[in-house]
Amino acid sequence: MQEGEVRCPFGSRGGQTGVNLVYSEGFTLADMPDIEDNYETVAEMRDVDLHMTDRVSTLGGVLETMDMGDVQEGRGVRLHLPGGLFISAVSVGGTLEQALSEEELDEILAEAAEALV
Repeated sequence: MQEGEVRCPFGSRGGQTGVNLVYSEGFTLADMPDIEDNYETVAEMRDVDLHMTDRVSTLGGVLETMDMGDVQEGRGVRLHLPGGLFISAVSVGGTLEQALSEEELDEILAEAAEALV
C-alpha cells in the first residue's frame, strides 16, 4: 500500500469474487477545466477509456476503465473526482463472468464518492 492510500477489500463467502476499493490523492482528470464537456477529447489525447454516468456527472467526476494487464478474470474502473481525489474499484472472479460488470463498478464508485461528501 502506498502512503496516503486507503484500501477497502470485500469478498464473497465462497472466495470466488472480490472487490477492492482504493482511495488515493493526487492530480485527477476531474481537476482539468471543463472535463465533463471534453472527456472524450481528453480520452483520445491520453489514449485512455473515459466514460460518464449521470450520477458521476453530478459529483463533477469522470470514470476511467482501467487496464487490467494480465488479469483476464477481472475488471477495474477509476473515478476521478475534483480536488485531487480518486477512487479505484477492481473486481476479480474465477472467470471474467464472475467479476462485477463495469456498470456495477461505476455504481459502487458513485456510492463510495457520495459517502465522502
